[in-house]
This record gives sequence, C-alpha cells and structure tokens, in this order.
Amino acid sequence: MLDQLKKDFLCFQNECINLRNTFNTYLALYESEDERVDVALRHTAGFFFQDLNDWLIQSIILQIGRLTDPARTGGRANLSVCWIVEEVGNVGRLTPRIDALGAEIMRYRENYIDKARNKYISHSDVESFRSSQKYGEHSSSEAHEFFEKLQEFTDEVGNAVGVGPLDYRFQPGAGDVQDLIRILKRQINRN
Repeated sequence: MLDQLKKDFLCFQNECINLRNTFNTYLALYESEDERVDVALRHTAGFFFQDLNDWLIQSIILQIGRLTDPARTGGRANLSVCWIVEEVGNVGRLTPRIDALGAEIMRYRENYIDKARNKYISHSDVESFRSSQKYGEHSSSEAHEFFEKLQEFTDEVGNAVGVGPLDYRFQPGAGDVQDLIRILKRQINRN
C-alpha cells in the first residue's frame, strides 16, 4: 500500500510542479518589477500578452481547483490534497502538520478559487456576468502564501511516505520564460 502511495504522491507532486511552473510564468510576465518587461510585452504583441494573462490566470485557477478537489467525486478518487491526506492517514503516516497544511490549502480554495472556477471558468454563470462581480481576486501575498503552503505540504508528505522533499519553486532552463523576456527586451532596445 505504501509503495502505491509513493507512486501516486509523485504524480500529485508533478501536478504541483506544473502548477508552480504556470504561476512562475505568470509572475515573470505580469508581476515583474522591471518596467522594461511591461514595455516589451506591450510593444511586441500587446493583445496577445493580455490574452495570455487571462489564460494563465484561468489555468492557475483550474489547476488549483483540481488539486484541491474532494477526495472522491462520483465514486472515483481524485488526485488531490484531500485524497493525499486521506491516503497518508490510511498508511499510518499522517502528521498534525500535514493535516493542518491540507486544511490551510483548502481554506484558500474556499476563499478564492471555488466561486471564480464555478462562476466564470468551468461555467458561464449568467448572473455573475451580468453583475460584473469579480470572484477570486486577492493579494499577491496571499497567492504566494498559498504556493509556500503547497510546497511545504508536498515536502511534509514526501518525508512521511519516504520519497523526501523536493524544492520546485524555481525551474530555470533553456527556453523558459526568462529567455523570452530577454529576447523581447533585446528587440525593444534595438528599436
């Protein structure tokens, strides 16, 4: 049972890495303190980068929603925080810290993800569009705190199931968003 949980957890952790990569891309493009990034985006393909901003936000909300879904839906298990907590408990490795982090992650979902996902992204709720009410908006510091809690959660679970921690806050590499930004800045500087 523990061997299967290790495999399942690594799949879950990979989903967390994908989410963090999406968030890091968003941060690099839209929350940079370098004003030249904003200029580079607006001057190269302003409409495209505005659309990309919307797509990244929607993707982040959907990914967080999936990772924080209930343990089961329609009788089928979901690879989610709730399911991981449940399964870690089933093998006798649940710690108070894992349980507390899981609860904090779920509060973030309840406060910021559910309504945005259900009213605008997964469904087009007519009343929500008519009222122009914004769901899911919150501070950058709250988003960063969520990602730190998710990192800590996966580290704690990794330790509990015997695979160890993995810091996936940053994933630099050839062809990443930083390379795109450098090329855009270089092009703007030439003009």
